Order: sequence, then structure tokens, then C-alpha cells
Amino acid sequence: MPGLPFEESAGLEDLVLHGPNPELPPAPEPSTEVLNDREREPFADVELSLSPDVASAARELAFIDQYHELKDRLTHSPVPTDEEWSMGAYKEQLEPQVRDAVMLMRQKGYNTGSSGFRGRDHVEQSMNVATPLDDDSLARLAEHNIGVSDTGGIRFKPDNPGDLDGIKKIWDMIADILPDLGKPADPAQSSGADVFRHAMRHGKYGAFMDTWVWQTGALNGYMQPLTMTMLRDGYSFGEDVSAPARAAEAKYHEMERLAQTEK
Repeated sequence: MPGLPFEESAGLEDLVLHGPNPELPPAPEPSTEVLNDREREPFADVELSLSPDVASAARELAFIDQYHELKDRLTHSPVPTDEEWSMGAYKEQLEPQVRDAVMLMRQKGYNTGSSGFRGRDHVEQSMNVATPLDDDSLARLAEHNIGVSDTGGIRFKPDNPGDLDGIKKIWDMIADILPDLGKPADPAQSSGADVFRHAMRHGKYGAFMDTWVWQTGALNGYMQPLTMTMLRDGYSFGEDVSAPARAAEAKYHEMERLAQTEK
């Protein structure tokens, strides 16, 4: 969706499951750069063209916030935490309304996958969960009109799909309902998680923003408000918008290939 630009699922066999992140390069010295003002209307001379429907507009604003958060993280504190290493993503890559729920569920032992806004109209919320849920949890979720598919997808349609605070309360309630399984989730196994760990092992912190940007659709015109925000912020897309998209896609797949060869 993007929602979580990089999917998470279940366990990598070759990772150290306990203790600090394995042999990560030291973080660069914190930058003294003063980041741009984070007002949600970031343009002086360019109009921010949000989608007319509330769900799509809320999603677009959420991605603008994520861009600023991820940029700040990569600038000042790029080394991932143990939880992020296991998840195969920075927490800033998780959509804000589902972020706390994902982190809590993984602490409780649930292998989560892509999460957040769902579908073409974005009026639904979903999360892939590879860990089976017990009957009591299914019944309690059903009391709140929250469905769970046979493949483990948790889904619901909020009354107001543009109210991220209200949606966050529902996700937090879901995470609270699920019982603790006694140990954290296994390390995520997905191409996105592989790419993340490869980038972190080799200190490719700066290149990581490009892979995230490519997956949001901002390089191909699918996320116009984010694209305009990044242009205003100085991100270089080049004259040919499709050229950086192809370059970023090629970079992602090359990092994916290299990550696979390390296994």
C-alpha cells in the first residue's frame, strides 16, 4: 500500500536474534543543518493540490509528515534500533496512525506486514499479520466490527477515514486486545527488510531515502503533494521525472540483489 513502504513478515534465519545490531557502521556526526519549517502547507508560491476526498488527502498529508520525519532521522540518528533491525524498517516508515500499534504488536510476538491505508480509495485500514490469532481475540475484534481474513489480514472501515487520530485509537485498541505471546516477533523476512538491513550494514544511510521515495510513487506522479513538498525542500528529481524513477528502481533492485547474496 505504501503504508509501510517495506513489508514485514516472518523470520530470517541468518540474523543474530539477541543483543545489539550486528556490526553496523558508526553513524555519521550529527548534522548542524537546520531543517525546513514543517508546516503542512510548505509552499510560498506553489499550491498544494490535495485530493478532493478526505481519505486520500489525509494519506497525502501523512506521507508529507513521514518524509520530514525520515529525513530528520537519516540526518541526525540513522543507526536503527534493535526493534527496527528486526522489523526491517525505520519506525518512521510506518504510517503514523498505525505506528504505535505495529511496534507494540511486534513486542508481543506478532509478525506484522504491510499496514495502513488500503485500496484505491483509501477508505479502509488494514494490516497483514502472519501470526494466527486465537478465537477469543477474533471474537473481541468482531465486537468492534474489525474483521480478520483467513490469511491473517486485519481490516476495518473507519467512520471518518480522514480522522487519523480516531483511526490511531482503533489501531491502538487492536494492539491492546491481542494477548502477549511471551516473546518478540521473529525478524521480518521480505525483500524490503533485506534491502533495509543491507543498507544499514554498509552505511548507505543517504541512499535509503531514494528507495523510500521510489516506493511512495512520488517519482511517478502518484503522490503529487509529496512530490511538490520535496521539490520545495530541494530534492532533485531532474528534468525528466521518469529518469530518477527508473534510477531509484534500479538502485532498489540492485540493493535487493546484494542483500540476497549476503544470506
